[in-house]
Amino acid sequence: RVRDIVFGIAPLINAAGRLADADQAVHLLLAKTQSEAQDTLRTLHLRNDMRKEYEQRILRAAKAMLRADTQLANRNVIVLHQKHWHKGVLGIVASKLVEQYYRPVLLLAESDGRLMGSARSTKYVDIHSALASCEKLLINFGGHRHAAGVQLESHQLFFFTNNLEAAIEK
Repeated sequence: RVRDIVFGIAPLINAAGRLADADQAVHLLLAKTQSEAQDTLRTLHLRNDMRKEYEQRILRAAKAMLRADTQLANRNVIVLHQKHWHKGVLGIVASKLVEQYYRPVLLLAESDGRLMGSARSTKYVDIHSALASCEKLLINFGGHRHAAGVQLESHQLFFFTNNLEAAIEK
């Protein structure tokens, strides 16, 4: 049934790509026996449970950061980062924060002196255009009006955040 695929298998396939590589999802789709498919499904369920846990931890941490610094929550764009956040789930969490705070959100994780992350926006703010106005400070970015991915050097965060705030204010 379509419902089983949409609400059962699809999230498991999605989690495989978010947390590691999508090889397990391919193995599931190419399984030759029911036993092989069930073994792969168990692995995918574990990854999906891990995805949910990462998502909840990041969401709790982000909300705590916003409660601790009310200036962050009152800006035109919320930009948060933590070194240990898993970049594969940042977009999901950013979407949840947009729903709660109704302003664009950019969440970043750090690796090797670089920040990588996901931005999500409201229907009234073109996040891609705002990022394009900050292009000189970014290593790269891409996306569309409502969602984008970014990468920048960690030492540029302060300047980037201020420029992004100004761009969104316009």
